[in-house]
Amino acid sequence: MADASHVKMNLSETSNTAGVFQRIKQEIERLTREQFEALKSATFVGMTPGEAKEYDERRKKITCLVEELRLLKDAR
Repeated sequence: MADASHVKMNLSETSNTAGVFQRIKQEIERLTREQFEALKSATFVGMTPGEAKEYDERRKKITCLVEELRLLKDAR
């Protein structure tokens, strides 16, 4: 039995994976921009507990999305 991580993807799977890969990258970029803006604002006016929680949630989401990208790349 072949190891699933070594199985080549067919053309349809590759196309779908490329679309998923692109959407994840775009979401990471969007969240990263939000993180940058939050830090920039916090530099001047501080960060409320609610803003700090949102910042941490975005950081966790970015970490998860980066892991998804790694898994997609490894599956290729």
